[in-house]
Amino acid sequence: MVSKRPNFVVIGIIEKPRGLKGEVKIKPLTDHPDRFKRLSDVYLENKFEKMEPIAISKVSVCGSSVYAFIEGISNREQAQKLAGCYLSIKYEDVLPLPSGQFYHFQLEGLRVETDSGWTVGEIKEVLDLSANDVLVVREGDKERLIPYIKDVILKVDIDGGVVVINPIEGLLD
Repeated sequence: MVSKRPNFVVIGIIEKPRGLKGEVKIKPLTDHPDRFKRLSDVYLENKFEKMEPIAISKVSVCGSSVYAFIEGISNREQAQKLAGCYLSIKYEDVLPLPSGQFYHFQLEGLRVETDSGWTVGEIKEVLDLSANDVLVVREGDKERLIPYIKDVILKVDIDGGVVVINPIEGLLD
């Protein structure tokens, strides 16, 4: 998820306090929750869109949740005030992916075209569904859902700002 701030990427959302000593439960928005254990530069974006650097410590990963202490937060009441805040990192600190793989935030804003050159619209969101990802593409008030599967996605050109698709029968109706 892209932060509201340029050059930042949201990697987690603080859900709620855990215990009485200021620990928080974090919902990771990354495929690599263990990376929270190695983070050095983390930024807290609060509900008022104020962003500030923070230090996290004593990180533990349990299933799909991350638990951590945040410097300066020492009790449950302080931790409760952070519920709903985003944890972000600088764009350049994002873990590299293998060739041909992309983060959802890298696809948002790209233009979608058919293999014949017709513009379908712009990617507004990527849905992470169990079967496959789905691109939410909008053009004006028209919204289309494009499955991110090899039969449909022909080319992703991040630098060129375009995704080329093969519009299988019925996809764009």
